[in-house]
Amino acid sequence: MTEEEELMLDNQQNLRILKWTEMIQNYNYYKTVKYSKLKERTRKGIPEAMRGLAWITIAGIKEFKFGRENLYKSLVSKINDPNFIDKNEEEVIIRDLHRTFPKNIIFNTKLGEGQRTLFRILMCFGSYNKNTGYVQGMGFLTALFLSYMDEENAFWMLYCIFSKYNLEEVYTKDFPGLRKRLYIFLKLLEKFMPEIYQKLISKKIFPTMYASQWFVTCYTNCLPFEIVIRVFDCYLLEGEKILYRVALALFKLKEKEILNSKKFETIMEILKNLTKNAVNANELLKTGFDFSLSRDDIRHYENLYQQYLKNNNEELKVLLGY
Repeated sequence: MTEEEELMLDNQQNLRILKWTEMIQNYNYYKTVKYSKLKERTRKGIPEAMRGLAWITIAGIKEFKFGRENLYKSLVSKINDPNFIDKNEEEVIIRDLHRTFPKNIIFNTKLGEGQRTLFRILMCFGSYNKNTGYVQGMGFLTALFLSYMDEENAFWMLYCIFSKYNLEEVYTKDFPGLRKRLYIFLKLLEKFMPEIYQKLISKKIFPTMYASQWFVTCYTNCLPFEIVIRVFDCYLLEGEKILYRVALALFKLKEKEILNSKKFETIMEILKNLTKNAVNANELLKTGFDFSLSRDDIRHYENLYQQYLKNNNEELKVLLGY
């Protein structure tokens, strides 16, 4: 890259930062009056220098923790209390620390500041959020937030996506939210890629075999970090629809390979490597955004899922493989 090209790139980046600074300062206006512009810029990727502040703003953390400003400090002060959290949960948290982004310089030092900070947040969240306690997978989400913000805001981001973004139902006992999301994904796959859907059904390949972690961790433990942050840019603004778009895009990019494969083992190998083979955020997200996917689609399949549950429909068990 020439010096002139580098200068042009720097100017473009500075311009994007200025635009995002203005949007954050006037966020309510953009969210209500100029939402299409906000969405367009978010889908292009939030500038790295602005990502932490943008995530906090988009998620509405300031309003979310209103009246609970001293909660996190209070929780941290009680961590050494023997009754603060179940001992089994604490042991699991400790074991999971070194498995969370082990190549990330922030978290790869045993008992380093990154791991200690992660430990405090997970302990406090496990103690405070009685509906779930601590469940494996939370560490990846927390570490993602810690990569862009301070400890207290990372705690509130975690709590926010569990309550405001309905992730809690994915982590509660028997994972009811996970089953619902897997069902919705399957119906979307049937709608947009019926040949692949029929092939998976005929081979008795169920989403629990390859896609559970996608929806449990919102891809944080399986997609490359540079793609995960782009997914979260959109997730915080647009909600869970982006999770389905990414899932569909992963299949679309390997559609021919899947359809040309005849053996169960070959297809499973492809599916297990879908996220590993995703290397380009722009390509993956563009593919996902090309699907004409609406919130009405998701609501329709969600309502259908609830009807199946109510009627104890056997089709549901067959589709999900349980």
